[in-house]
Amino acid sequence: GLMLNLSQGGVRLKLQRRFEKGTPLAIELPGDGVREPSVVFAHVVHVRRGDDGFWVLGCKFLSELSEDQLQRLLKSERYVLSKPEADEETADEA
Repeated sequence: GLMLNLSQGGVRLKLQRRFEKGTPLAIELPGDGVREPSVVFAHVVHVRRGDDGFWVLGCKFLSELSEDQLQRLLKSERYVLSKPEADEETADEA
């Protein structure tokens, strides 16, 4: 995945897989030796397919990032994207 742009309110991601509009996502903020890694939650607000076959997702954070979180995400070499755990448990039961 690739972060195309980032603000305190949301992020635009370029990914190989598609997520439906409204999908909750968890984005991991790396620890930096001072702080522990932490997770920020977002949900997908728009999806479009790029010419290169990738998906461009506009995501809105559930609560705005602090300046500190923003800096950590900007510095992150890679961010981890996952759907919150609760979703997966319900999927297994079905």
